[in-house]
Parts: sequence; structure tokens; C-alpha cells
Amino acid sequence: AIAAVSGESVRIYTRNGLDWTKRYPSIAANLATLDLDGALLDGEIVVVDAEGRTDFGALQSSLEGKGGALSYFVFDLLADGGTDWRKRPLLERKARLKALLGAAGRKGPVFYTDHVEQGGDAMLQTLCDKGFEGLIAKRPDAPYRSGRGLSWLKVKCGRAQELVIVGWADSDKRRPFASSLLGLREKGALR
Repeated sequence: AIAAVSGESVRIYTRNGLDWTKRYPSIAANLATLDLDGALLDGEIVVVDAEGRTDFGALQSSLEGKGGALSYFVFDLLADGGTDWRKRPLLERKARLKALLGAAGRKGPVFYTDHVEQGGDAMLQTLCDKGFEGLIAKRPDAPYRSGRGLSWLKVKCGRAQELVIVGWADSDKRRPFASSLLGLREKGALR
């Protein structure tokens, strides 16, 4: 989610540019208290479970008014006070972001997300052992780029399973399909 914040004026956009401010009222209200001036923040809105892991199902429930508390993990700064920060190195952007969020970035529900410069392999292993999905690896000297690329990689934990696609449902949106039916080979048959 990209958050555009200037004082009490807040807009939260999806990666596809949709205005979802009304779907995240608690995050918008918290951002409005941070005294930001023309800030563009990049992060992820999630629901965190009791073990500290993000829970996509709980996020879906929260969007339907039935789920847990939302959190916004901010990991990048695109602009501040009318200044475009996207061409500056990641570590410089993160230092400015940390200063902007201050102590509030440690209490939530808007959280500053640290950049770990050493021990990435050990960090990934620890996260995988605890059941997390993985981590995002970014070059510390790289300018901001939306989407994945050579300077911005999603490194997932090595949980894998071979499945057979046995069916699918057509999509009413502009996608090839809405859902798929998968089979797992088990004891000589598909389950």
C-alpha cells in the first residue's frame, strides 16, 4: 500500500492505484496523527496473528469487518515535504523514514520496518524455522523501484509441494481463471 499523507489528509492506495482509504480507516486515522508533510510511504497492510506472523485470511476477514486489528509495516519513503526521495539510496530513504515516524514507528499500528545489513542467511533461516513466509532483500544503495527486479527480491522459505491441476473456475475479472482445483498424489491416488 502507498500512503499519501499531508497533515490530517490521508489517502491509501493499492499497488494497482485504487483508493482504499475507506477500507483501512484505523490506519488512515493513525497516519493523520503523525504530523507528516507531503509524505509518500510504501509498505504493507496486514493482520498479525498471535505468533507474530501475517495472516492473509485474517486480513480478508478484517476487510469484511470481522477480523483482527490492522497494522501498516512501512519499509520505504518515496517523498517528503515536496521532495522526491526515489532516486536516493535505500539506506538514506530508510534513515529519513525512521526519523519521520519516530517513536510512533515502534508502537504501531504504523510500524517502521528496519533494514538488516548483515546476516541475511541466518535471518531467513530463523524466519523459515518459525513459519514465516520469507523476507524481502533490497540493495542498500539502490534507488526506489516499484515491483520486483534485480535490486528488490522476495526470498521465500523453501516449503514446496508438487500438486496436479485438475480443474479451474473461469474469472469474471480480467484474469485467466478465478481459482484452481489441485490434487495431491497420496497412496497411488489423487486427494
